[in-house]
Amino acid sequence: MLFVGINTAIRTRYPVQQFMRTIVSVGAIYCFYKAVGLMSLADVTAISFAAPILAAAMATFVIKEATPPLRWLSLLISFAGVLVIAQPGQEMLREGSALIALAGAVLAAFSMLMIRYLGMMESASTNIFYLSLFTMLQSGAAFAMSGSGIPIQTSDDLLLLAATGAIGSLAAILSTLSYRFAAISIVAPFDYAAILYAGLIGFIFFNEIPTLMTVAG
Repeated sequence: MLFVGINTAIRTRYPVQQFMRTIVSVGAIYCFYKAVGLMSLADVTAISFAAPILAAAMATFVIKEATPPLRWLSLLISFAGVLVIAQPGQEMLREGSALIALAGAVLAAFSMLMIRYLGMMESASTNIFYLSLFTMLQSGAAFAMSGSGIPIQTSDDLLLLAATGAIGSLAAILSTLSYRFAAISIVAPFDYAAILYAGLIGFIFFNEIPTLMTVAG
């Protein structure tokens, strides 16, 4: 029974698309972390959250997925709320590093589009299997070429690293499933909820008091 399930999962009619999806996903993550090291987190956040709007626009033209006016309105209102919270500086537009963050947003939008496309063509188990496989191979290759060691000092570090991987994997699985059953313009706006949860986690675990602008956003 287990063998049949695994055998079904590894069968794909779109190996190139599966590989390309992982490349754009890993590229988006790389651009985000690279941009954070070059500019303020608020500016990077503001730019990266343009991805859902870009994804909805791409879906309209590439896979002919209709986006009703009310969904566009919800996307724009959500993005406006992010701008209120992040309060990006005016110098953001003059920084060349903003292009890295923008590239990350574009790649993230492409990733959403490819997840939706592959979700309509192949099973969820197949998409999740190849996402995990290719991400592991690409990340492993990048780590090997970097020549840096694993920064683990204590067992707590290892536990946190494992928890991060487990939570990230679960998020990827749930995202893949959601794009299989609903349009991009429905699923993508839920990305904006991340900033709400981030504020809540900061308040509970790090005693970070949200500002009035954060609450308003």
